[in-house]
Amino acid sequence: QKVRFDDLFSFKYSPRKGTRAAQFEDKVEEKVKQERLSILQEIQKEITLQKNQELEGRVKEVLVEGRSKQSDRDVTGRTRSNKVVNFKGDLELVGKLVPVQITKACPHSLRGEIVPTHCRLQNAPACRTDRDWRIKDSEILI
Repeated sequence: QKVRFDDLFSFKYSPRKGTRAAQFEDKVEEKVKQERLSILQEIQKEITLQKNQELEGRVKEVLVEGRSKQSDRDVTGRTRSNKVVNFKGDLELVGKLVPVQITKACPHSLRGEIVPTHCRLQNAPACRTDRDWRIKDSEILI
């Protein structure tokens, strides 16, 4: 809780043959291991959701990886900080970096919308092109 990791990959300990730990006599009961893991994962789930919510409204550079597991109409990709983002798009985007505005935070991923490369900005008379995007700390500035 103090560190507030973005995400966590956690598992119950299981002894590995040939390791010193496998020879320990004081084993933690399976029920206790599961309870501890559940508590840890529930705390982390809330932290991850809070951190994802902080990204709502921001535009992030996303590397498109392929079709989303969520919908056949969506593609999925990752930000530079390894956040999964799902958004409407074609498979021709795979392998490309695209600006995506984060519209919704979920516990394990983000939803977003591609920012058009030619968009009219508020108080800006001209449209911007790809070359007008500036990236600072993986956030796109327009």
